[in-house]
Amino acid sequence: MNYSDILPAELQNVIIALGDQKSRAAWGLGDATRRALAWVTAQKLPAGRAEVYKAVALFAGVSARSVRDYHRVALAYPDDIREEYDVLRFAHFREALRLEDRCLEALDWARTNGPDGLRPATVDAMMAHFLPGAVDITPTWGSYQAYAIDRELQHLREVLEDAIPMHVLATWEKQDQAEFTAAADKITRLAEKYIMVKKESLHD
Repeated sequence: MNYSDILPAELQNVIIALGDQKSRAAWGLGDATRRALAWVTAQKLPAGRAEVYKAVALFAGVSARSVRDYHRVALAYPDDIREEYDVLRFAHFREALRLEDRCLEALDWARTNGPDGLRPATVDAMMAHFLPGAVDITPTWGSYQAYAIDRELQHLREVLEDAIPMHVLATWEKQDQAEFTAAADKITRLAEKYIMVKKESLHD
């Protein structure tokens, strides 16, 4: 069944407008967070990214986790890419990042493969096309455990990295890239070691 046959036209227009508002707000908060982080770095405030995310979240009325997500996506796409794919929503850009070097290919596909030829493909359709099995409405317990462990690993990395004050990060990156990379690698190894222990405990 065509999606347009499920909902009345008036309700479709309402939902489209709400989706547009949500997408613009996500981009706006991501860009505002970039400005906030730059300001904190310039002022050499003793605050890490986690504190900045929480501050933005407080004023925006969203979760710090959401702010981090908005910032990550906004940082990944310059204005020219956003304009080129302006028919797509923020969620398309966010999920496409999972595809790494095929990211822009996915956005191209979504832009031209909508269900009715008028709108772009859904986010689920895009991910199902590029990552078969990624969109599973009936996951198994095993797949849920694997997903939960991957999410926890990502969260651990974020917590450890976000705790470092912004001006310290900037100094590391500018003065000693090798030291910065070594520190980041150590954070990753610690997180992976923790996850390995947790995986083993699931099988005991």
